Amino acid sequence: MACFRQEAPDFVFPDFPLGKSNSTFFSQKDASWRYTGTDSLKQAKMIGIIKGYDYVDPTVMDYINQNPENVLAITGEKPLERLIEMLINGRLTAIIEDKIVLEYKAKQMGKSDQLKVSGTTSAVIDVYSSFSPKNPKSAEYAKILSEETLKMRKSGRLQELLERYGIQDWQAQ
Repeated sequence: MACFRQEAPDFVFPDFPLGKSNSTFFSQKDASWRYTGTDSLKQAKMIGIIKGYDYVDPTVMDYINQNPENVLAITGEKPLERLIEMLINGRLTAIIEDKIVLEYKAKQMGKSDQLKVSGTTSAVIDVYSSFSPKNPKSAEYAKILSEETLKMRKSGRLQELLERYGIQDWQAQ
């Protein structure tokens, strides 16, 4: 499972993170709205989010929690796909999501050319793969993951995999 350490502190983690997350706002390609801080959120008619997600930046989370009338929180099946469609159809001013996740999903949907980055929050957090504390092999799996990631980085295989998915190496960010 991919998560932030704060989300599952009792889980078993590898020696180092396997990525970084930065909450990013996306809007329609031709939209003028830009995220420049909390005041800019007040200028947006409707922000789309996935209900229950932590968008890392405390000021953004405060806005989401204090302004439910300006936030559409989606649940159910394929919430990100639904948010992207709603954004493209003009029902939302912006969506907030991890940049890599949204760009990958938009590419899968063939919609990349209809969206743009409209700003990013300042909060960046490490993302880990994690293992259940109830599984007696979790520590072994975490060790294997750490060792194999290092081997793949050294051999160049990790870079090949990242490039296949259009992902920048988190250590280069």
